[in-house]
Order: sequence, then structure tokens, then C-alpha cells
Amino acid sequence: MLKLWTVLCVVVCFPAAVNLAGFVGKRQIDTTHYHGYVEMSALLQDYANRYPHITQLSSIGQSVEGRELWVLRITDNPDQTEAGEPAVKLVGNMHGNEAISREVLIFLAQYLCENYRHDDQVTQLVDTTDIYIMPSMNPDGFENAREGQCGGTLGRENANGVDLNRDFPDQFSSQDYQDSQFEPETVHMMKWVMENKFVLSGNFHGGDLVASYPFDDSARHGNGIYSRAPDDDVFKRLAHVYANNHLTMHNNNGCDRWEHFKDGITNGAKWYDVPGGMQDFNYLYSNCFEITLELSCCKYPTADHLSEEWDNNRPALLAYLTQVHHGVQGFVVRSDSGQGMEDATITVQGIDHNVTTAGHGDFWRLLVPGTYTITASKQGFVSETFTDVTVDADQATELNFTLHAVGGQKTPPLSTPHPTQDTPHPDHIKHHDYVEMKNFLTKMSRTYPEITHMYNIGQSVEGRDLLVMEISDQPGVHQPGEPEFKYIGNMHGNEVVGREVLLQLIELLCENYGKDDDLTGLVNTTRIHILPSMNPDGYEMAQEGDVRGITGRTNAHGVDLNRNFPDQYFGEEELEPETMAVMEWAKRVPFVLSASLHGGNLVADYPFDDSRKKGHAVYSKSPDDAVFQQLARTYSLAHPTMHSGHPCDDIKPDEYFQDGITNGGAWYNVPGVMQDWDYLNTNDFEVAIELGCVKFPYSKDLPEYWHANKEALVEYIKQVHKGVKGFVVTTDGSGISNASITVHGINHTVTTTAGGDYWRLLVSGTYQVTAAAQGYQSVTQELTVGDGDATWLNFTLQSWNEENDYGLPNDPNYITNEDLVETVKKYTEEHEGIIRIEETSDNNVVDVEIFGKLARRKRDDDDVTRVQPHVALIGGLNGDEPIGREILTRLIRHLVEGYDRDDRIKSLVDNTHIHVLAAVDLASFSQAVEGDCTGEQYTGTRISDGFTLDSHAQFPQIATVKQWFEKHQFDLALSLEAGGLVVRYPLDYPREGLLVADGATTQDDLLFKEIAGEYADSNPALGAGSPCNNETFHQGISIGASFKETKGTLLDYAYIEEHVPMLAAHVSCCKYPEKEDVPKIWRENLEPLLGFLSQARQGVHAVVRDQEGNPVSGAWMFTEGDPQNVSVDPEKGTFKMLPSGQHRLQVEALGFSSETKQVDVKDGQTEELDFVMVREETLSYHGYEDMQQMLTDLAKEYPKITKLYSIGETVNFRRLWVLEISKTPGTHRPGQPEVKFVGNLHGNEVVGRELLLAFIDHLCSSYGYDDDVTKLIDTTRIHILPSLNPDGATCSTEGTCEGDTCRGNSNNVDLNTNFPSGGKNVSSAPLQPETQAIMGWMDDHPFVLSVSLFAGHLVATYPYDRPSKLGSDQPSLTPDDDVFQNLAAAYANRHPIMHLGSSSPCPGEAFSDGITNGAKIDSHGGSMQDYNYNAQSCMEIAVWVSCCKYPFSSELDQLWRDNRESLMDMLRQVHTGVKGFVRTKDGTAVPGASITVGGRGSVVVTATDGDYWRLLAPGEYVIRADMEGYEQGERKVIVTEGDAKEVDFVLSKKYQIFGMSPIIIIIATAVSMAAIVCTAVVICRMCRTPAYSYSKLGTSEYGDSILMNRLKKDASQKSLLKDNEYHDDLSGSEDDTIYWKR
Repeated sequence: MLKLWTVLCVVVCFPAAVNLAGFVGKRQIDTTHYHGYVEMSALLQDYANRYPHITQLSSIGQSVEGRELWVLRITDNPDQTEAGEPAVKLVGNMHGNEAISREVLIFLAQYLCENYRHDDQVTQLVDTTDIYIMPSMNPDGFENAREGQCGGTLGRENANGVDLNRDFPDQFSSQDYQDSQFEPETVHMMKWVMENKFVLSGNFHGGDLVASYPFDDSARHGNGIYSRAPDDDVFKRLAHVYANNHLTMHNNNGCDRWEHFKDGITNGAKWYDVPGGMQDFNYLYSNCFEITLELSCCKYPTADHLSEEWDNNRPALLAYLTQVHHGVQGFVVRSDSGQGMEDATITVQGIDHNVTTAGHGDFWRLLVPGTYTITASKQGFVSETFTDVTVDADQATELNFTLHAVGGQKTPPLSTPHPTQDTPHPDHIKHHDYVEMKNFLTKMSRTYPEITHMYNIGQSVEGRDLLVMEISDQPGVHQPGEPEFKYIGNMHGNEVVGREVLLQLIELLCENYGKDDDLTGLVNTTRIHILPSMNPDGYEMAQEGDVRGITGRTNAHGVDLNRNFPDQYFGEEELEPETMAVMEWAKRVPFVLSASLHGGNLVADYPFDDSRKKGHAVYSKSPDDAVFQQLARTYSLAHPTMHSGHPCDDIKPDEYFQDGITNGGAWYNVPGVMQDWDYLNTNDFEVAIELGCVKFPYSKDLPEYWHANKEALVEYIKQVHKGVKGFVVTTDGSGISNASITVHGINHTVTTTAGGDYWRLLVSGTYQVTAAAQGYQSVTQELTVGDGDATWLNFTLQSWNEENDYGLPNDPNYITNEDLVETVKKYTEEHEGIIRIEETSDNNVVDVEIFGKLARRKRDDDDVTRVQPHVALIGGLNGDEPIGREILTRLIRHLVEGYDRDDRIKSLVDNTHIHVLAAVDLASFSQAVEGDCTGEQYTGTRISDGFTLDSHAQFPQIATVKQWFEKHQFDLALSLEAGGLVVRYPLDYPREGLLVADGATTQDDLLFKEIAGEYADSNPALGAGSPCNNETFHQGISIGASFKETKGTLLDYAYIEEHVPMLAAHVSCCKYPEKEDVPKIWRENLEPLLGFLSQARQGVHAVVRDQEGNPVSGAWMFTEGDPQNVSVDPEKGTFKMLPSGQHRLQVEALGFSSETKQVDVKDGQTEELDFVMVREETLSYHGYEDMQQMLTDLAKEYPKITKLYSIGETVNFRRLWVLEISKTPGTHRPGQPEVKFVGNLHGNEVVGRELLLAFIDHLCSSYGYDDDVTKLIDTTRIHILPSLNPDGATCSTEGTCEGDTCRGNSNNVDLNTNFPSGGKNVSSAPLQPETQAIMGWMDDHPFVLSVSLFAGHLVATYPYDRPSKLGSDQPSLTPDDDVFQNLAAAYANRHPIMHLGSSSPCPGEAFSDGITNGAKIDSHGGSMQDYNYNAQSCMEIAVWVSCCKYPFSSELDQLWRDNRESLMDMLRQVHTGVKGFVRTKDGTAVPGASITVGGRGSVVVTATDGDYWRLLAPGEYVIRADMEGYEQGERKVIVTEGDAKEVDFVLSKKYQIFGMSPIIIIIATAVSMAAIVCTAVVICRMCRTPAYSYSKLGTSEYGDSILMNRLKKDASQKSLLKDNEYHDDLSGSEDDTIYWKR
């Protein structure tokens, strides 16, 4: 309340104060400081007060902490909504710490107000545009953010800790904008967007410099994926407009070297995936086109940058506002009144995004220049379409629509009785038992034979016929183009209203045929089937008057028929006769629409009724959810009461259904229902309609039920004529049966009837519709569906082989062995430039190479260049699976014939070297039997499981294949097999002890899944996950061991022995399918095969050179996470297949530093990588002067990233040199961790010094070449002290592996025992100069991690070194033992030998995993690593890098190679754990604050900028921040592997009185008060008097004094009140006596 009054006072008072100060007239925009919430509120109110003719200030709601979300509206008539004027909104400060946007929008508001009527551009904008400016969507977050903080997350989120730009409903989740879990700011924003017809919007951020456009995320939710919106061209134009008009954005590549934004724009998801973003919500849920503008690299730059940022953005803001006037604009009006029509739909053909009209019927539709077909539509009106609408680049094209009502007048109210003849009189409406029902149907059939046909679809358990009445102008015949409809009643025997109203409906349709135009037209154009009772047995058991009972609900077997259909998630139970009859009927008749009628409630229920969460009520959305909602709503709205949503108040008062409809699963979860089965297994769309609250009402009530449902029943039948309809025919006009009709974006297919006609229900909108049929080329067309009758859309399909296979024959047969060989030879002779036959050692194998002219030109000594990926295709591995060889033979033909005809094929062949073993086992083909699906009749050999992991070959064909693999070193391989419908990938048999696999899962599992998934997705039989041999594989792919665990397969041999990623596509469920199936299988696999060959090019082509540009020989390339390496050809480079996405690749070569690059691999593309290797000099030992000179030279050579400094001197006055390596040497950058490396503590262990010198040289020389090194230096402050004991090193002797000579410094003190422990010097010697120097160094730097290098062992050790008790070598553990073990293990695991532990080359050593507690290897006090932890809270590990303390210089190169990656990984480890800042509420840094972790002893202290780092192992922690004078901050955090979790603290000052805590003051006050009270009690007990009776003495001073004297006299003897009664006599007597009585 205090905060609200403060704001109100400032808002009301500040303008007046400003005006009094002389702020009258035009003012300069004040860019000197940021505006806090209170000042911003006052400033906006000031604009509204000073410019009331063009402004209006309002709030759309409040933030979590109660701050208003202010919006300043700027337009020429702010108090009204002008027809034809577009609305645009600009929103800033969504992330509270991205403050530049807040100020820029404040400046813009002032600029528009001040320049109105003074600047023509501004005046034009304000007069023609409705502009809304919201400077801050997250005012709470802004109050917590800190000026000058360029990175970090402090203040980013709202007061509930939620990122508002992840809080909107996401298109790839099930969230709805009406859900209740959204933040207040999000809810207010969504409501504002939904209630206003905004046309354009900008969402302003900071932290980068780029214009980002939708979509912000993709279904795969992976970074680097371009997620294209339907209006991608419009969004790119909008982004270009802002970037091009911004002074720097258009030529910015991003704010760090890892980003590259061409022209300063990017697709949001391509940049990084953001689910729940605001710009996507605007586009998907409203008319509004929004892009996100990142305005500066610094999120919250200091105020001195504001003027520059305003200048940068002003022209872009003004240019962006003008974009709202581009595209198409106009009005939609009624023809009869000329009145504008609100919420009419504007559809642009070819763009799957519609907008709707505003309140005046006006609309604006942003479009790029071009020619369009545009339609306006509204339910109940005839749509109007304009073609060839030209949109130019300068201004919006005006386009006005006039819509005519359907039929010329509105449809009569639903409650109006049907014209002409009504149904029979109420006394004719009664319950009909089975015999009466049958007689009724028989009578109607005989009475109206020209339009009725009664037939039986089966029998119930007790033998009653399931009778159907068909009503049509040609009963008994499916008329092409006429849709089929069905009603089913009485599925539950005791729910009888459906049974009776359907009998009345039959009578209504029959008696009014030829009399009522509406009903006659319905019968003439629709084939209507009515099954009044699906459960006649149950009906006979039910009882009239049953309200909510279950007697008669089930069939005669006691089975609920609406739980008896096969379920999509839980399979099927034993099917009942009634269920099977309906299923067969539904598959026989091509129903388009149906409804099942129930009782017991009043609601229309639509699919799905079930979900995976069996028994839980959850919304279970079908792909056609919009259609089903429209169908259900049609019935409900035509019913007089159903749509009210409160159907059964007296029975179920708590139940409510909005609009009288519900999703079945959301109501209650029911598996095995009929409507779900209908939708999933036929063309039929079915809803379940509950007709009334009473299941078996009395006969007297039936007329009421009939009249309530009559209009709805008829109206629902009419819905069968919605959507799209047409024919699918061949080029000669013949209908194609069973062709599939699919709608893009809706995962549900319908099929054509025998005559080629189809119906597909759809809601109004624009769609891409595809017709496909076996043997034909699919065709896709676009159409717009209106609200009226179905739109015609016919398809003419061409023969598939004409369109896709160059008209080559696609005969239903298998090629013979002889013909196969002859065909290949023929093509080799005719097309020798691109195909040849390779000679093999076994004439039983045909090997074909297809390599392209490009490859031929690059031939060198008959060896094709490795620039191209080599792909192996294998067929006929087993003789009884010949379909593979048949497909590959046709593929050879396709590639050769298409080379000169098809650019795609030419590119594929030119850039891929294809090897085909069409038939591995020619001879065994003759021993197989066509049609043998299981292989039982096969008498030939099986070689598919004979590929052992050695050189052994049981059959010559196996030997040939092995030699083939060894010779060609394939990059990818595929075997075409049968006996399944799945793409199989390694391993086929689980194996232990392999570097490349864990069980059956390989290191390349992601790559395999991607390649297999692409193949299966392109193959309709595989992608659908079709069942085969009682097995179904999700997405049509499977790891081999899950398909069939088999030893000795070619897949496993190729992958394990030849390092070739290989897959097997099982393309036929039958091993040897009939020849009639061959054309279909070929059609299904051509596109997948071409895609597979294209995908072989997906990866990297790497070339390795030295700094002079010369090729580097003997280089190897490694991919992070893959233990296998690839040799790099020095001349041609090498190709490596990789899954799409981000990868880190490293190249190593003897004599060179390793180089690392990061690469983003895209689908089907090859990324070119150039590795520039830095040559390493052969390592040798450096004397002190040599070391000093080397460090000096490096500091001069790399001045931008190095700083050489000394931390002190040794006993002999040698300086202790440290080289710092960082992006800003000499400066601690806030939030950047500092790490140190120390070598040569022991003078005789010189190897550490040399490794660190080599490490320094590697870091410096690789900077800018190696992505990994560059990033680590840019983000880490690295300090390296190569020698802490140069004095000791001078007396050491090369080759001395043992002993302690020269171990100590010049005073013969072991420096690693000289550090204080527990605040005491435990060494026998005083602190040495070297010790003091390094201690002072630690005091000056907030080191997070330290690594010290020793020699004499091969192990990584961790604290404590001191023993747990005197004389013990047992582990002495720190509270952070898990952190230290992780660090030590990280070092050891990167070392090629150290991590082996028990295999240590050091004699007599065996350290598990190559790590150990320090006390176990060299138990002593005063160690440096113990001091680091106890005194500095720096995590240090000590690494013993060599068995020999002073190895020969010839061993240094190998030692450096062994330790290089481990040292590099320490730089990565410093970025783990938690990090953050500690600040006050006003953003001031809090240095010296203590960061503690629950259960841990070490305390980290914040640096001068309030930043800290704390290494932690993965887990859940409670972290606290403490600072004297401030309240403690506490956060719970989950630490994971990888980058540190950012945890910021905002501390509040403690409230103090006289410098003391309020608690202390309260306690002191309470003690003082208690003392006073006690004193008073003592005094009171002394003041007791006996009882006396006095007359009042008057009011004179004399009388008062006498009274007081008498009282005082006996005060010590008696208390005045104890045991006495006081009476105040109010009688008013003149005596006015006071009585004191005992």
C-alpha cells in the first residue's frame, strides 16, 4: 500500500513540479541516466498530461510485485479506434536486466510527442498509425538489475524467478493460453494481444546486436535448426528494415567471435532454440507480426552510452513503424447493410496463416511485394476471392470485400419448428421394444421403397438382428461423389433416447421427402445409414425410469460395447459379436461422418477418448481436433439447451461443459471406444452425443427429447458436406481406388472409394492437400476451404515411373543372374565415363562402381580421391532375400540413365563415389522359392551371420566382401535385406570391452538414428511403423540387438573391424515377396536410397596444413566423444560423416600442437575445415636464464593476450616469474574465473617446469587458430608459474630419477612442507621467501583452481596431504572430497596412461583410476595444496607427471604429449560448479561476501566486483551468501555436468539502531522494562495503608495537602487497593463524598 501511494503521489505531483521548473514547450531528450519505475511512471504521465490530444496512458495490469505495466498510446485520436488505422506495439525490458530497450522506447515516446506537428515524418506516422509503447514489461526485474552489467542474469527474470520469454504457450507443447500456470505479466500481455488487432510489433532486448524473427523454436528443440514460419519472407523483410536502418546492426556479425549474423538478422531457432517465446505467440494466436530486436552487445550499459544507443536506433525505429503500412489493407462489409464485419477471415493462397478483421471490418495483412490470391470469408456468408492482387514495395494495396449472406437471409433460429410436415403427434412417440422397432423399420421400408433400404449388419449375442435403415435417392448403391453418413443409437442398452429419436428421424426424412426442400436435398445428396440399436439385448434388460443405473448397459455377455473396440494404446480384448459387426460395416462402407447417441448427460463428446495415461483425465487431442470441435459445437448450438454447459444441474451440479462440448479424454479417460477406433481405422469422423440427463426416461417425456434434438440431428448430417471433396483419377480419367488423401500439417489420412471419389472434413482455412497412390506420382495442391459446402479438388495422377524413373520399365519380375550381369556390362560399355565393373576374387559376386565424371578427372593412379565420400550398397546377402539385389539393379539403371537427364542425379554421382554389390551370392538365388516369406523352403547357404571379427571366412563370398571393405575404406554402407519392415543399425550383438560401444549401443548411435530415421521417413512402409511378423518398430528403426540378437553380422564386422557406419534396410516383411510386389517396393525405396546417398555427404572435409600452407603428413582427426580417429591425407584431406549439429574436432600430428575446431554440420552438407597446425619445437630443458628469456620473448610476441610479472624472489634473489594469459591481461574481468599452474616446487623435479613452458607456448601459438584454445583464453584468466624453486633446479642433474638431492630451496627447505597449516607454521624452518611470495600472490588473486606439477610418480593427488593422525598414511579427506576426486579424475582420464592405475609404468605403484588422496602417497603437513584449500578456498590438485624426477630431455616430447590434454581440461574444469554475483538491491557489488555451501567447510569470498566461482560436483546444494551488515541470502541449486550454474544474490541491508541489530535493541529494551516493572512492584508493596473513611475536603490546596499527608503517613503499612473496594458515588449530593471502605 505504501508503494502504491508513493507512485500515485509522484505520478500526480511530478508533472506539476516539472512544469513549474520550466519544462514547457519542446525539450531535449534526456539521455543522461536510466529511469527507475517511479520516475518512468511520472515521465509517462507527464507526456500524457502535456500531449492529451495525441496520447493516452493506461496499464494492462500489474507485475508480481504490484508495479503497473504502463502503455503509452500515441495517435491523432487517442480516445477512439479509427477505422482503417493499423495498430503497432513496441515492448521493451521483457528481461529486466536488458535495460537499453526500456530507455530507447522512453526516448521514442518523447521524440514522437515533441516532434508532432514539427517533423513531417513523425506527424505522418502519428496521424495514420495507432502506436502503443510499453517501455517495461518486467519492471520488477529492472529494479534488481545492475547498471554496467553486460552479462549475467541478475534481474533477467520476474519476481517469481521466471524468464518471461519462455513463459508463453509453445506451438510444440500442449499448453493453452487459457491455462492458469502463466506469470501475471505473461497473462496480461496475452490478454492485451488477444483483445486488440495489432498488426505489427517489436520486442526489444539486449545482450546482442541482431534482428531475430520467428519461429523461435522447432519441434526438435535443437540449436542451429531453421524454423520457418509461413510468412518467413515478411519476417525477413521486417528484420532487414530494422537492421539496415540501424547505424551498426546491419554490418555486425555478432557480439563474440562465435556468432555470425549475415546482414544483422537471424531466424530465432537457427540462433538458439527458445520454447515459449513471445514473438511466436503473437504470430500464432493473433494478427500480429512480431520480431525480436537485440539492441546492444551489453545488456545494461552504463548511462554514458544512452545517447549513442538512441542515435543508433532512432532511424531504425521510425523505419520499422512505417512497415505497418505495407502489404494489403481494406474492409470487409455486408452486402445488405454495408456494415463492417468483425472477425471475418482473410486468407492468402499459399501462405498458411490467416488474419481477421477488426471491429469496423477493417484489416491489414503484411506481405512482401508480389502477386497474390486473397479471400475473405465468414461463417454464414459466401466467400469472395480476388486474384492477381499486386502488392508493391512502397505502400499498402487497398482491397475491399463485400460478402453476401448464404441464402440471402439469416438461418432461422434453432428453436423454430421445421417447416412443412412435423413428426407424428406426441402420443405416437413411445418406447419400442425389439419387435416393435423391427416392425417400425419394416413398415417404413415398405412405405418408402424408393428412398429406403433396410439391411442387417449382423446379430447380437442373443440372436437379434442389428438392423440398419438406409435413406438415399438411390438406396443400396454408393454414388460416386455422394458422402456416406451414419447414426448409431442405443450402444448402451439402458440409454434409450438415441434409439427412439433415430426412429423419429427416419420417419421425418421419409415423410418429408419431396415436400420439404431442405430435407429432400439432404436425402438426394447424402447416403444416410441409421442403426437405431446396436445393443438390442441390453435394451430388453433395461428398465423404464432408470436415471443413472447400469442395468441393461452391457450386452448379453456383460460387456460394455463402448470399451470393446481395439484401442490405440492398450490393444484389444475379445471382440463381441455386436462390435465385430459394426467394425466390418465401418470398413465396408466409406463413411465420412457419424455420431453415436448416448444418454445420462447432455454434451457432445469428441475424440480422443483415451490417452497413454490410462485412468487419468487429460485432454487427448486428435490431429483433427479443430474439425471435431466444430462438429460437436454444431450439434450443441443447434440444441436448445446443450450449449449452455450446465446440463444436469439437479443430478450433477458441479459439471460444466463450455459450449456444451468436451474432449473425451478430458472428461474421463475411456480406452476401447468406438469413436476413436472409427477415426483411426476408417475415413469416418465420429462424435458421441449424450442426449439427456436421464438414461431411460418415461414415455411421456420422449416428445420433449425429440423436439430438443430434431434440429440438431438434421444440422449434424449437413456437416458431411463440409471440407473438401473430389476425385482421384488417372491420366485417362479412370478412378483410382484406395488413393491416400493427406493434408499437410494434419497427421490423418483418408482414402478414395472404388470409384476414386473422396471426402475430407476440414474447418475453413488454406491447406496443402496431397493425393498419392501406389504406382503413381503423388500430387499436391493448395486450396482454401470456406464455411459453406465442401470445396471441389480433383487430382490427376501420373504413372510413377514416368515421373520418377525416366519412363523406365517397372515390371513385376525378378532379374535373372545372367540378365543382371549382362545389364551391368551393357551400362559399363554405354556409359564408361561414370560406371565400371570391378574384378573380384569370386566370380559369384558382381561389384559395380559409379563415380561420376568429376571423380574421373581427379583420378590419380586409378585411385579415386578421398574428397568424395565412398558409399557401399549391398544386396542379396542371402540368396533367399533377392529383393535387395532387384532394387539395387534398378538403382544402377536409374543413376546411369539419369546422369545426363537430371541435375540432382548428376550432382549426386559427381560428388559421391558409389560402390554396389548388387548380389553378394548369385549362385544361391536359384535355390530360393518365390513367395517363401519365412525362408523355410530355401536350400542354399546363409552367409549373413558368418562375418566373424577376424580374417576367417567360411564362404568365399564372405572373404570377397571383407576384402572389398578393406580395399575401399568406405565412409558409409547399406545392406538391403528382407524379413522385416525396419532400418537396422549396429550393434546386432551386445559386446563388452569395446571402445566404440557399450553393450549394443555404439558411440555413433546418434548418427545411426539420424540416417536410419531419414531412410524410414522417406519410405511409407517403414515410416508408418507398420507391423511385420508381429513386430512394430517406432519410427521404423531399431538397434540390431533389439530387432534380432545375432552374432557374426556384416553390420557389426563393418563397424567394429573396418570402422564403417553401416545399416541394413529391411524393405519387405516377406523374405522373397511375390514378383507382383516388386514395383511397389522399388517405388517405396528409390527416394530413400537417393536420400541415403545424399546423406553420405553430411559431415566434414578436413584439410591440414602448417602455418606456411604446406600439407602436414601423418595427421589424425578426432571427434569429441568418438574414440576412433581418422587419418588425414596430406594432399586431399579426409571426409568424416557426422550427425547434424554442433561438433568439436581435433587434429593431431607428430611435431605439431593439436588444433581444435567447432563446426555446425547441416543436413546432407559437407562443411569444409582448414586446420592450421603450429609446429612444435623439440623440447629441451631450460636453465633459469633460458626460461626467463623465453617468457620475455613470448610476452613480446603476444602482447594482446599475455602479461609477464614477478611475484617475488628466491633465497638467491632469482625472480619468480608468472606469465598471465587472458583476453585482457592484467585485469580481473567480472565473472571470469582465475586459475593458476605451478611447477618445480621441488628443485630436482624439473619436468613440471618444462611442461608448463610447453603449455604456455601451446596456448599462445594456438590462439586464433584453435577454437578450443581461443575460447578458453577469452573466458579464463590463466596464470602460469613454471618454477617456484629455480634455486633448487640449478643443482639438479638430468637423468636422476630418484633421491632428494636439490629437492629443497637454497636453505634446503622442502617448500611443499613450508606452508602454514591451521594458521601455524608446522615446518621446522621459518617461512621461506618463495613460500611468502606465493602466499602473497594468492592473496592478490581470487584463484578458483590450481594445479601443481611434481615428479617421481604417475598419479593425480588431492587434499589433504597432512595425515589424519600422526604417523598414519590413511586418507585425510576434506569436506569437498567429491570435487577433488572429480578434478583429479578429469586430469587422469585425459592422460593416456595415468588413468589405467594398476598398469602404471612406475615400479611398485598401483593407484586406482590414477588418483589418490595426498596423505596416502606422501603424508606430511605444510603442503601447498592443503594451504590453498584451508586458507584461500582454492581447489588445488597435485599431479605427479613422470616416474622419473628429472628424465632425460629426449623423453620431454612424449611427456608433453601425454599431459597436454589433461592440462587443457583443467581450463575447462574451472568453468564448472556455480558462479555468480553478490550485489545489493541497488545493484552495488558486494566484495568480500562469504559464499558457503551447506555441508562444506570451504568459504569462497567474492572479488572486488562481487563475483565468485565455487567448484562443485554434480548434485543438489544449498548456497548461502553472507556479509556483515546484510541479511543472509540463500538459494537452492542443482549443479549438473558442464558449464557452471549461475547463481546470483541480492542482499538487503540489516536494519540497525545506533549501529546495533534490532534484535539486540529489543532484548535490551525488554530487560530494561522488566527491571522498571520489578522496581515499581517493590515500591507499590511498600505503599500500603489501613482503611479509612474520609469526607471530601474540597478542592483547596490545603484540603489536598491534608489528604495527601494522611495517605503518605500510612503508605508503608497498607496498600490502598488490596482487599478494598472503590465506589464512585454519582448521586450528585452536595457532600460529594469519597468512601474508602475495608
